[in-house]
Amino acid sequence: MAGRRKDTIRNLLEARDLPGLVAWVGNTRRALQALFGQTYDEDPLIRWRAIEAVGVVAGKVAESEPERLKDFIRRLLWLMNDESGGLGWMAPEAIGEVLVAVPSLRANYSRLFVHFLVEEPFEKGSRHAIFRLGGYDPKPFLPGLETLRSTLDDPDPAMRGLSLLALAALVPGEREALAVRFADDHETLPLYGFDTGLLEDITVARAAGRL
Repeated sequence: MAGRRKDTIRNLLEARDLPGLVAWVGNTRRALQALFGQTYDEDPLIRWRAIEAVGVVAGKVAESEPERLKDFIRRLLWLMNDESGGLGWMAPEAIGEVLVAVPSLRANYSRLFVHFLVEEPFEKGSRHAIFRLGGYDPKPFLPGLETLRSTLDDPDPAMRGLSLLALAALVPGEREALAVRFADDHETLPLYGFDTGLLEDITVARAAGRL
């Protein structure tokens, strides 16, 4: 049963059949947990489509069982705790997409990402979540501005790029200066396009001038 369910989910993710995933949820009690399980897939595109699907499915679940979403978020936060014995590698990204889809939960959980900006291995995922959420309401993330700025010279291009994306969402007035500063930074980082369903390598320069 579990194997067939996993195959069904993966096939839907491969096809990026989001309506099919929403329909599948109606018959699956632990849909969000099953989708999050796909974030451990070997294929990075499947991992990111699973993150996207978590948000889409969360929006559906919120219509009838909002408490399930709080339980799911609490479970992900537990996986980000060393005491859990597990590790939710992409938990920040998943929580971020739940909050994108369900605005009523943002006040309770948005501030958590600032703490995880300096917690391995969740620094990048937390930056991505802030990038995705900062345009809706930057206030919960403003205490993390200096942390984001302090990693603009990080040797890892993904850290630089995601910090830039997060800053662009939080402080639009800095975008032009950042774009000039990083115009010649041609190292790359992967970024999932929620509009295209594709995973693309973009330059840090493009990240700086993206928004």
